[in-house]
Amino acid sequence: MQKKLNIVEKENKDFLYKIALLDNENINFKSILNNKICKLNKENSLQLSHMQNKINHIETQLLSEKAYRNELNTLREYIFKINNDYIPSPSKNTLEYYIKNKNIIIIGGTKEWRRKFRENYPTIRSLNGFIATFDVNILAQCDYVFFYTGYMDHATYYKAINFIRSHKIKFGYIGKTNIDLVEEEIIDELEKLVSNDIKKRRLNDYKRYI
Repeated sequence: MQKKLNIVEKENKDFLYKIALLDNENINFKSILNNKICKLNKENSLQLSHMQNKINHIETQLLSEKAYRNELNTLREYIFKINNDYIPSPSKNTLEYYIKNKNIIIIGGTKEWRRKFRENYPTIRSLNGFIATFDVNILAQCDYVFFYTGYMDHATYYKAINFIRSHKIKFGYIGKTNIDLVEEEIIDELEKLVSNDIKKRRLNDYKRYI
């Protein structure tokens, strides 16, 4: 009887030892598995981050290209107007109506032209178109910037347009020397910019609902 008990105890010890070995192997397996899962998660996270960065880069490029296209289209439209001796249609509203509570600056134009324009519209600022060293930060708070392209240099234009582009400031082109025609020209540009804003808002509202 004692002999049988000894055999059973030995078998029980062997069984417990094997269980301990299996438990240890299971712990090691879980540790290896967790390490592999963590490694895969890290790799996936890095891949996802890399892909997201690529997507963000592409989106930024697309936005930049869109901004350049809009800028180019605005220039083309202005050149077309010049070539066809474009005369703005009289508006039912005055320029004062459109510039009320708006921060507007005109870059370019002769000194005398700018002086006369300031006399009529003191709230519209003007800037010498031949001072490329001007502080572009004066444009930061502008609602609209207009270029008087007939009397300004390239350096001033590119310095201003680069800032305008990066800060998404609305802009347009004018070129008439007659003050009355310039008024109509600015009204025409402002109406166009306001119309574009309305279209963009409607499009964004539509996108939110689809």
